[in-house]
Formats: sequence, structure tokens, C-alpha cells
Amino acid sequence: MLEHPLQRHPTSLALLALVLVAPTCLVVFVSLLAYQLKVPGLAAAVDPVVEAFAAGMPWVDLFLLGAPFLASLVAVVPLVGIGWERAGGELHLTISLRSRALNVVVLMLCVLLSGLLVGYFVTELEATL
Repeated sequence: MLEHPLQRHPTSLALLALVLVAPTCLVVFVSLLAYQLKVPGLAAAVDPVVEAFAAGMPWVDLFLLGAPFLASLVAVVPLVGIGWERAGGELHLTISLRSRALNVVVLMLCVLLSGLLVGYFVTELEATL
């Protein structure tokens, strides 16, 4: 198994990825409850926060959209090893994959969250056209 320095702490990187994606998960979950499932009173509590984000903090939106991608990269780095060697005048590339449960779970959460966000934006874009 090929090993690089980031593979020594896969659990720490999985937890870091979880911390990175947690705000986006929270916003998506609360928005789903407030606006799609119409939980009483929750929309009134969420509206001021959404308006504050929309008013003057575009970097927050950028972070919330980019966090799943960044977190998926952080979660997958300890799972992949790449190496090469020269044998018989040819360059041989070796790719190895590890299966760490926490990293895979966080990666799947990021993929699911990214899919939800892309689906939401596509349907909203289609509705405005």
C-alpha cells in the first residue's frame, strides 16, 4: 500500500471534512424543514437569517456552496495513494484505494449534499426561465 503523510491521520481528516460540511448540512436541513415541509414557525425564524445572507454576505453563500466540494476532497485524500516507478525502461503508475468507514461516510454525505444543491439550483433555474 502506497502511503503519503496525509494517510497517517484519516480519522482526523474525516472529522475536519465533517466540520467543513456541517454548516451547509444545517442550512439545507433547516431550509428543507421550513420551506418544503412547512414546519410551523420555523420559516419565521429562518427568514431573517436568509435575508441577512442575501443582503451583504456573498462570501457566506460561496462558502456554503463550496464546502461540500472542499470537504469531499479532504475526506478522500487519505483514501487514495498514487505512486510510480520505472521498471524495464517503462514508467509504472500505481493507484491504491483504502476503505476507511468514516471517510467514506463523510464522502457520501458530501456527494448527497452536492446532488441536492445541484438539483435545487437546476429546478429553480428552470422555474425562472
